[in-house]
Amino acid sequence: MPATNAQLREAQVAMPEGLAPAIALVRDNASKTNWCLIGYEADGLALKMIGTGEGGTAELAANLADDNICYGLVRTSEAVDKTDNVKFIFVSFIGEGVKPMRRAKVSTFKGTIAESFAPYHIELLNATSKSEVTDQAITELLGSMFGQAVSRPHGASQEMRLPGGRTVKVTEGAAKSDRGAMAEKQVVVLPDGLAPAIAAVRDNASPVDWCLCGYEAEPGLGIVMVGSGEGGTAALAAKLADDNIYYGLVRTTEQIDKSTTVKFVFVSFIGEGVKPMRKAKISTLKGTVTEAFEPFHAELLNATSAAEVTPEAITEMLKRTDGAVGTAQATPRREQEVRVTKTMGGGGAGGVLASAPREEEPVAEEVAAAIAAVRSDADPTTWVCLGYSDGKAPSLTLVAKGEGAAEAMQPHLDKAQVMHGLVRVSQQVDRSTTVKFAALSWLGDEVPPLRKAKLSSMRGAADKVLSPVHAELLNVSEAASVSHQAIMERLEGINLD
Repeated sequence: MPATNAQLREAQVAMPEGLAPAIALVRDNASKTNWCLIGYEADGLALKMIGTGEGGTAELAANLADDNICYGLVRTSEAVDKTDNVKFIFVSFIGEGVKPMRRAKVSTFKGTIAESFAPYHIELLNATSKSEVTDQAITELLGSMFGQAVSRPHGASQEMRLPGGRTVKVTEGAAKSDRGAMAEKQVVVLPDGLAPAIAAVRDNASPVDWCLCGYEAEPGLGIVMVGSGEGGTAALAAKLADDNIYYGLVRTTEQIDKSTTVKFVFVSFIGEGVKPMRKAKISTLKGTVTEAFEPFHAELLNATSAAEVTPEAITEMLKRTDGAVGTAQATPRREQEVRVTKTMGGGGAGGVLASAPREEEPVAEEVAAAIAAVRSDADPTTWVCLGYSDGKAPSLTLVAKGEGAAEAMQPHLDKAQVMHGLVRVSQQVDRSTTVKFAALSWLGDEVPPLRKAKLSSMRGAADKVLSPVHAELLNVSEAASVSHQAIMERLEGINLD
């Protein structure tokens, strides 16, 4: 029997049985049920249903606990002229009493959980107090994302402000569709010093191992450089203030067998002193900011205190996504725990409408066999190239396998496809020849946007199928970059034996 992705993943989360029907009721305009909520069991990482009801945001908020992490969906409506527009809001809640280590562990599951609630118009992102989860907060958040609805005389046009300062004229008849449209991608101007700072962190030869940016003082929404330097996580944490929101990148190392592997960790921080409405406004920008730091292996998600941003927290988190440090576990490329808030709608604003999460599917026997052949010293196969099937439920497929160096994979790399690969190489360490495995993630520059978005949510599962690896070529888009030399440079850069 072929192995399933679930068996190959060490960090997984199962949705409660009652969640799907509860979400269906919330989405049914004819149903009185307008909210549902799940959270974690007290003594584990299992999710449970907390409740559903007819009392909207206020009733959902009453079921939140300061010592738990919860996720919910609320149906609300807003009147535009004579039309009621239904909106769905995803609520993520991290109670102030949740311990830092537990918060770090469950942060790796957020992307998977959020997909179960998609699609929705907007997210009330990581509230930490019941007082932040209110109808007023949601109304203001929707206003900041979609523009404020203003009543107009019958037949008259109205001007609606959209994110980025764009205004559109809508008539009464068009109000419903335009107000329901997905917001445009948020435009964020990143500080001039961020790109070179990130480049320095990514350079293994550079002593700079962290960089940090944050927002300017209220009421501004501009992002400024906070700093960069040596000293890793501890030095970054010393720059965090409780009244601001920050994003940073840390380079750290992890021991895998006899190799020291470099890992990059994205840190998102929301200080406990940030006002709820400022937090809500800035939450709509997070996905865009995150893209500037990609790729990375894991995210320390929305810490609220500098005490949570520690080398120990990062090590613990990498264990959750990698397996125990010191064993030959995969170095996972960034899974979709961190993501732009998925929104509903269509129209001229464009964007992606998320599909419901798929059940874990078995890995095809030919895929598993090809990977096993690469891992076998007795088999001449040294590389395998994987792609995805077409259709609504893509699965990993075998594109090619063969002997020789990584360059042999180049003819099989399709610019219109998302692909993955595994290569076996030999490396000379002192007087010993050791076998090493390198993973490849290929992101063709001609992949249609919708397919790219869909397959990006499956990337973590592909990483697990290819685990363990000692090095990786991340998000390659040029075939010439897939070479034996590139792999050896990566291995020599991280192998400190």
